Amino acid sequence: MKKFFIFIFFSNLFFNLFGANWYEKNKQFSVVFSSEVWRYIEKANYNSNRGNVKLAEEYLKIAKEKTEKCEPFTPSNWPNGWPRDKESLKYLKYATPSAFIYRIIGDFCLDLGYTKEGIKYLETYLNRCIIPDADYYIILAQIYEKEGMYNQAINLYYEILKFIENKNYWGNEYSVNDIEKKIKSLNIIFRKNLVIILNPFFIDVPSFIQSDFSSVFTEEVNNVKNLIVIPRNDFIKVLNEQKFDEKTIEDEELAIVGKILNADYVIKPSLAKIVNTYILNVDIFSIKSKKWFEHYEYKTDDMRYIPNMIKRFIANFQGLDIPPSLYLPETKFLWSYETDDLVNDFKTSVDNKKILIGCDSGSVYLMGDKGQVIRKLKMPEKIIKVSISPEGNYFSFFTLEGVLYFLSVNGSILWTKKTGNMGRGIGISEDGKFIVSGVDKKIFYMDKKGEIFWDVYLPEIISSIEIKKDGSLVFAGTENGRFYCYKDDGNLKWEKNVNDKIINIKVGENYICVETEKGMIYLYDLNGNEVKSFRNDEEIDYSIFKSEIFELISGKKGNFLFFLSYDKKSLWRYTLRDRLTFLSSLPDGKLIVSVEGKNIFAFTIIWK
Repeated sequence: MKKFFIFIFFSNLFFNLFGANWYEKNKQFSVVFSSEVWRYIEKANYNSNRGNVKLAEEYLKIAKEKTEKCEPFTPSNWPNGWPRDKESLKYLKYATPSAFIYRIIGDFCLDLGYTKEGIKYLETYLNRCIIPDADYYIILAQIYEKEGMYNQAINLYYEILKFIENKNYWGNEYSVNDIEKKIKSLNIIFRKNLVIILNPFFIDVPSFIQSDFSSVFTEEVNNVKNLIVIPRNDFIKVLNEQKFDEKTIEDEELAIVGKILNADYVIKPSLAKIVNTYILNVDIFSIKSKKWFEHYEYKTDDMRYIPNMIKRFIANFQGLDIPPSLYLPETKFLWSYETDDLVNDFKTSVDNKKILIGCDSGSVYLMGDKGQVIRKLKMPEKIIKVSISPEGNYFSFFTLEGVLYFLSVNGSILWTKKTGNMGRGIGISEDGKFIVSGVDKKIFYMDKKGEIFWDVYLPEIISSIEIKKDGSLVFAGTENGRFYCYKDDGNLKWEKNVNDKIINIKVGENYICVETEKGMIYLYDLNGNEVKSFRNDEEIDYSIFKSEIFELISGKKGNFLFFLSYDKKSLWRYTLRDRLTFLSSLPDGKLIVSVEGKNIFAFTIIWK
C-alpha cells in the first residue's frame, strides 16, 4: 500500500463539512468487519483521539491489509470470521468490507486535513460500491469544488444525477433540480455557456418599463463572465426554419432549437405588476436535460428597484448569495397595542425604549419597547402635548385646560403649572434638568423643580419647540415660519424665516433639523448657518452629510420614513400610509413605533 502522510492539525473547513470524528461517522459498519479487524480500527480511534496520529495510521494500515487479504467478498466464497447475518446484510447490500475500509480511511484523512489522500480513498470507496452512496458522492463533489477541481465536480454531479433519476442509490434523498442547479453554477465558473433569452412576458407593466427592462436584462446577462447570449436574430432564424412559434413552443421543440444553436440554457423572464407590487419571475431550461429545472422570484413595491431585482437574479443564477450592496429593506411586525381613545400626541426616548402617549380620554401611557405598559395615568382633561427626556427618566404633558405636568419615570408627579392657555409643545433636556414649554406665543424655561428661569414672548403662535440635550439652547418654530434660537440665559442667539408652518424640530449635538408643513427640510448648524434645504420627496446626494445629520433626517418626514441604508452611508426613503398620524424610529430602523388612531404598532427593518 502506498504510504500516506498526515499533517497533525485539524482543518476547520473539513470539521464543518464532514463532522468532527471519522470513527463516529463509520462505527455502524462494525457489523460488517471481523472482530479482529474492527479491534484495529478501534485502536486507531483510541490513538487519534489522544493525538497519536502516527500510531492510528499504522493500525488503519493493518486493518486495510487484513481486509484486502480476505477478498473477494462473494456469497460463494465468504471468508471465515466475517459476519454475513441480518445486521451486516443491511450494509453489505451496498458495499463490501473492502470498500467500507476505504471510506473509513478517507474520512480519517479528511478529519486531519490531508485532502489529497482523502480524495483518493473516497474515490476508491465510491468505485467499489455495489449501490452508489449518494451522501459520499455529494461530499466528494463538494471537496472537488473546494479544491477548484470543477471539471471533476461537474462529472461527478452528472453521475449523481443519473442514479437519482434512476432511484438507484442509498443515503439521504437529493433533488434532481438541485443537482441541475449545481451543475449549472459550476459550468458558469468552468467554461463558456451559450444562453438563449426568450422575449419577456409582461402583465400590467407600463410600456416605458417594458422596453427598458428587456435591454437591461439582456445586458446584465451578457455581463456575466462565461455567459454568452445568442443573438436574437439567430434564435428567430432557427425558429422560422423549424416552423416553431416562440409564444407556443414546447419543451421538446425548445431543446431542438437549443441544440442547433449549441446553447446550454434558455432563460425565460417575466415581469408582472399586481396591485402595487412588481414581481420578477425567471425560469431556466436545460437543453441537455430538455426540461425547466430552476425558478427565481423577486418582488418590490417600487419600480426604481426593478434593476436591483435583475441584479439579484444574476447573482443567484451564478450560485452566489445576494451581495449586501443589493439588499433591500423589508418591514417586520413586532407588536401592537390599543389605547382607550384617540392618540393626540406621542414621543419616545432617544433609544425608543420608552414610549409616551397622550390620549383624548385624558389617559397617559408610558410603554416599553416590547409593548408592555410601564405606567398608565388618568387625567380629568384631554392630553394635547407630551414630551419625554432623552434617556427616558422624566416625562411631561399638557392638558386641554393648559395644565403642565412634570413626572418621574415611576409616575410620581413632581410638579404642575396652570398656564391658562393652550400648550403648544414641550422639550426636556437630559435627566430632566431643564424643561422648555411653549404656551401660545410664550416660551418658558424651567428647571427640574419647576422654577421659571426666564420667559419670552414671540410675535407669532408657537407650533413646535425643543431644547438641546444639555439644555444650553432652545429652539422654537412658529405657525408662520419663523424659527428662533435662544441661549440658556434667555437671550436670542439667531432667527430664521422658512415661510411655512414649522411642525417638527430635531436637535443634535452640532446641527438642527427643521421640518415644515409643506414638506421642506432645513438643516442648520448651531450658529444658524444653513447646511442644506430640500423637499422630503426630493432625490439628493446623502453622501455629503455627516452621520449626525443622517440621524437628524431619519424618522418621519411628511409621508415618508427615512432610515439608514444597510452600509450606514446613505438614507432610504419609505412611503408611509396616509392614515398614520405619528411615528418614531431609530436611525437604523431597528425599532419603528407608529400610531394610527388609537392603535400603536411596532416594526423593525430587516435587510434581505
